Order: sequence, then C-alpha cells, then structure tokens
Amino acid sequence: MRRNVRQIIVCCLAMAAGVGCRAPVLSIIHVLPAAVPLDADVAALNVETFTLREGRNEELALFLAQVLQLRLAEYAERRGRDPLGLSATVGGEIHVVITNTEAQRPIRVWDPARGQATTQIAPSLVRQAEVIVVFAIGRGGPSREPVKVEVRRSYDSRNDPAVWGPLGLARPDDPAGVPEADDIVHTLLIECADALVAMIQPLEIHVELPMRWTRGPGASAGLAAARRGEYIRAAEHFQWAAANRGESVKVLFDLAAVAEAGGQLSLALENYRKVAELTENEDRPAIEGAERVDRIMRRLSAP
Repeated sequence: MRRNVRQIIVCCLAMAAGVGCRAPVLSIIHVLPAAVPLDADVAALNVETFTLREGRNEELALFLAQVLQLRLAEYAERRGRDPLGLSATVGGEIHVVITNTEAQRPIRVWDPARGQATTQIAPSLVRQAEVIVVFAIGRGGPSREPVKVEVRRSYDSRNDPAVWGPLGLARPDDPAGVPEADDIVHTLLIECADALVAMIQPLEIHVELPMRWTRGPGASAGLAAARRGEYIRAAEHFQWAAANRGESVKVLFDLAAVAEAGGQLSLALENYRKVAELTENEDRPAIEGAERVDRIMRRLSAP
C-alpha cells in the first residue's frame, strides 16, 4: 500500500513538472503537394476570359473572372512569391443548367377561425442548378497545351436549410422560400473559384494526437524522446518495447503516432492497423489514424 501511494506521489510530482505520467500530445502537420501543381517558376496566375457554352448571360462570365481574380490576389499575398517570376493564365468555359419543377399540391393549414386544420391547394417549386466550370491553365506558346480542370457544383432547394426555415418547419417546396436562380448560380460560381484556388496550393493537414502513457523501459524512453521532438528516436524505443515486452495496444499506438510525426508513414500505417485489429476495430483513434495516413500516402504517390 505504501509503495502504491509513493508511486502516485512521484507520478503527480512529475506531472506538475511537465514530465512523467502525462503522455504528450503530438502536433502533426502534413504538407501535401497541390492537386494541380503549377510550374516551379510560375509566380502568379492572370485571369483571362470565360465563355458560356450557352452563349448567353455574359454577366456570369465577368462575375466568375472577378471572383477568381480576388481569390488569386488573396492567395498570392499569403504565398509571398517573387513578383518577377513568370505568370500563367487561367480562363475557361462555364456551363449552367437550371431546372424548375413547378406544381400544385394539397397542404394542411391551420384555420384559427374554425379552430382546426383545413386542406388547401398551394403552388410548389423545386429549383435545381448545376454549374460546371472547365478551367484552362496555360503558360506561353502554342506548343504548350493548357491544363484543364473541371469543377462541378450543384444545388437542390429541397436540401437547402434556408428553405426549411430556422426551425426546419417550413415547406421545402414553398416558392416564397426558394432563392432566385441568379443568386444560386453566383454562389456556385464562387464555390468553383474557391475549389480551383484550393487545388493550386499545397494542402496542410493539422492533427492533434494524444499519446498513451505506459510504463516500462522502452516505452518511457520513447515518451521522453517524443517530448523532445525526437520522433525517429522515439519510434526506435517503442519498436524495442513492442519486440521485447509484447505488442500491447498502448505501445503500438504510440509507435504509430511518433512514426507519423516523424514522417515514417509506412511504419505508422502498419501499427495503426495492428491496433485496430487487436481491438477488433473498436479503437476509433487508431482507425482514423490508419485512414488518414493511407490517404496521405496515396496523395504523395500520385503522379
């Protein structure tokens, strides 16, 4: 009993000092290449003209060009690249499809004079829209074919929370609650511009990953190395602990965590999967870790 009390006191003192029993939380940042990488010497994108397949409503083409120019200016300011570098151009084609399904249907309306609900025939409207933008990114010379990127965004008034009202009790097909078609298309064009800007910049994935405290020579040394940010050394300690003390769930999870933090993605994926298997897929952080690392590895290996 005295020995247990002494261990608890030592542990609490160590925690108060910022070390000991409390396992560290790893702050991991994965930087992935852009989905549509620009050439290394390209410093900026200049917006050219957009055309509509239907050959109408030039205002939409101008609107998309203005929004995209604004988004690219914001990105360039964050990026801070050499303004003397080469420029690429981006233009493209817009295709807009709007479908309005109008009808009449019976609805129940409360009649306060009668003190009961009555049936009335009311108009109904379902508005659907799809915007397809084929962005063409090119740089100089007729011999260089532009890179084409297709972005699709769609809208269905039946799935719009604003149509249902703040309490979700309004009619989903009430014409009074359905937005104007132009407003919908403008919103979808903004989403398309945002999608393109997201594709041309590196993707950062931020993970806050708590480790799992466990006792023992190898694990303790691994936790100490992880606190110092020495993730590869920490992985070596946890590998030793797993090999010499048996593959406990805590040790394997901490091994996966430090391996991910240290960029040893294959080792991280292997051990996240081991934890998931040992716990019969009940360990949610391990399952999420395996899925995350698997996606990152596939993104990094993509041509």
